[in-house]
Amino acid sequence: MFAFDIFMRWFDVVAQMTALSVMLGPMMKFVRSGRLTRLVLGGACGGFASMEMLQPLVATPGVILDLRTLPVAIAAGFLGRSGGIACLVVAITTRMSIAGVGSYAGVAGLIVVGVASLLWGWRCGVEGKHSFQQLMLLGVVPSLSLPFFLMLPGEIGWSLLKATLPIYFPLNLAGVLLVGWVIDRERILLLQHKKLEIESRTDHLTGMLNRRGLERELEKILPSGVVTELILVDFDRFKSINDKYGHAAGDVVLATVARVIRSEAGPQALIARLGGDEFAVIKLADSGNKYADLADRLVTMVRSTPITLPCGTSISASISIGKAEWISGESLHSLLMRADRSLYKAKAPAKALRSITKSPTAT
Repeated sequence: MFAFDIFMRWFDVVAQMTALSVMLGPMMKFVRSGRLTRLVLGGACGGFASMEMLQPLVATPGVILDLRTLPVAIAAGFLGRSGGIACLVVAITTRMSIAGVGSYAGVAGLIVVGVASLLWGWRCGVEGKHSFQQLMLLGVVPSLSLPFFLMLPGEIGWSLLKATLPIYFPLNLAGVLLVGWVIDRERILLLQHKKLEIESRTDHLTGMLNRRGLERELEKILPSGVVTELILVDFDRFKSINDKYGHAAGDVVLATVARVIRSEAGPQALIARLGGDEFAVIKLADSGNKYADLADRLVTMVRSTPITLPCGTSISASISIGKAEWISGESLHSLLMRADRSLYKAKAPAKALRSITKSPTAT
């Protein structure tokens, strides 16, 4: 009967911990503060441990049997210091309020399990996927509280240890393996989601924002009025580089010029590759006068930067610039259109020159 009661209690605890583990991914996704997430989840684990202690199996007067250390081990192992401490504070407070001759032994067991689980997390990591062997090692930790029965007077402690160890040890091991697998799965899914989100708004060649990523960022900051100017950067005769040296050479040119733009614009600007050979630089209000002549410096620096192609040839690139100052209340579409018209005017002389060059000589 004792073993059956313990098993049913184990089933309840594992079900609660599994349900809480499924919430880990959404909370880490939508709650900005990772520490707050760990504190909340750690406190919830402490609540589960307290529920166990408040509905105990009474071994002898003042001595209770429960699965309190299972939530503690999982919280400290998978949530780190913040989650582990939150869980321990709740669990220890509950055990001390229950009192009884076994209270000090119970508190000592909780502390040992919490510290051992934190060490496990420090050694094996609290993020990512854990191996089966690592989860097995953590599965042993909740049972470290059982030897503290020996702190009880007389033969009671030894008798309890012999009676509970064969039951608690496999249940603690199975509980950690199951809940740990669910937590690892949720974290992996979250990491995959974040990776896909980053890839969806980032240009793979330059590492800059792509058009979608820039639009998302500007939607957030445009209403605040921190945007001062949009600069469009477009290559002159980029197609001829691809035609003459190949697309691999074109990629080298794009990546090199992207580095120049990032270096000149600095962290005070949003930079994006809009597609093909066109880039955008968003100047923000906190950039100061240092970047007043940014457009001119970009043209100069790009022209003066030698680019070594895969074939060994060294060339230089040339760019044209279009600018538009942001007008309060203006939409992103309108700002882009005005900058694009400015860019078209800047490229017009170069197009006219190529047209004259290609026309037949009069006789």
